[in-house]
Amino acid sequence: MFTPKVITCTLLQLEILGKLSRSTSEKRRISERAELLVHFLENGNPSSLKAVKQFGKGMSYVKKWRDRWQVRQPGLSALEPASKPREYEQAVRSALDDEGRSGKPSTYTEEQVCLLYAIACQKPEDLGYPITDWTPRELRLELIGRNIVWDISESSVARFLKRGRPQAPPDRLLA
Repeated sequence: MFTPKVITCTLLQLEILGKLSRSTSEKRRISERAELLVHFLENGNPSSLKAVKQFGKGMSYVKKWRDRWQVRQPGLSALEPASKPREYEQAVRSALDDEGRSGKPSTYTEEQVCLLYAIACQKPEDLGYPITDWTPRELRLELIGRNIVWDISESSVARFLKRGRPQAPPDRLLA
């Protein structure tokens, strides 16, 4: 006969999980995960199928968080005696948070982006351009000409400028 993976916790962990599951100010995903774990712990570790029916989440979600708690709980238990209450609550909260995602690495380094901003802050006519304001096209040509980047699109230049627009110093804002 199949028996589901059994998860356990200390009384303090159960108290913190209960608090997180009832919280209205906590991130919803943390609150939902805590609620799922409290359900497992207070109902004698029911099957994942019962939890799926009750919570309306997919089987992979329920199994993932049951498995993650089973892996993370012993480390939390070891941390419990030496931790201050707030630090320990934060550790439990972190155990319920998402893991980092790999994603695609950045195409341009922070140094390259900073150099883009540095060039954008200079006057184009000082660098020999017959214009008074930079356009993404001219900035692109300057970045490639200085060998700062091998290639970059005009839309990428515009996106960097829009996202991280350097702000004027406070004394210039008042003028």
